[in-house]
Amino acid sequence: MASIADQFKGLPIEELIVSPLVGIAKGQAKLNDVTWKYIQEVGFDQKDGKYKPRSLDVEINRYVKVEGADQPELQTLHSKVPLLPLIPLPSLAVTSADIEFTMEVQQHDSHTDSKDTETTVDVDVKYKSWWGLSVESKLHGKVSTHSENTRKTDNTAKYDVKVHAEQLGAHDGFELTESLWISPSEALKKFHEGEMNMIMPTIKNLTKLDEFSSRDEAFNYFQQIEDGGIPAILPKFIKKDGAWVGFLPGEDGYEEA
Repeated sequence: MASIADQFKGLPIEELIVSPLVGIAKGQAKLNDVTWKYIQEVGFDQKDGKYKPRSLDVEINRYVKVEGADQPELQTLHSKVPLLPLIPLPSLAVTSADIEFTMEVQQHDSHTDSKDTETTVDVDVKYKSWWGLSVESKLHGKVSTHSENTRKTDNTAKYDVKVHAEQLGAHDGFELTESLWISPSEALKKFHEGEMNMIMPTIKNLTKLDEFSSRDEAFNYFQQIEDGGIPAILPKFIKKDGAWVGFLPGEDGYEEA
């Protein structure tokens, strides 16, 4: 089998494996181009070669309790909300690819030995008997033989190749400028030690995720929760000494706020 195995060396195995993956990557690039064009057309206004994000003017009115006042105070907030986060994007992606193929080399050797022989015999007989009779006889003979010996050798070698590729995880690229893989407990530790800044929603989400020992355990837990089963965390704010003070559920002063 050494000789037939050597025949695999001449096959472009690298091309056979990589070419389908390259084709998939090019297809993903075209999908990305569709998404990018949609973002440019829907999310931005173009003027003089410059892109300005489209936004919505939002006015929020809410009542807040002011310390020392009998009636809550109406607070009006004005904000500009970007349009892109509010609309679904055509973001399709090839997350994984499986390529399987079989290469087969067959070798057939056939060797035939043949041998032909032929023998010819000619005999002339003449004699005269004592009673005066003359006899003449001719004998011709021919013998042919043919022998053949065939030897066949069949060798077959198969090479099975299975390739699995997955999309690498990455952050969304809009709100984040840097990312790293880190466990919830490590992230909370960095926050408490002052190494990482966090806002309250992130802190609460990480605190909940830290209760689970694995990703599958977390997924199973949240999949079993019915709609509305996750309690909302509603902070309360009061104005104290001219400054706004916030309280979270469970903190001292939350019920009184």
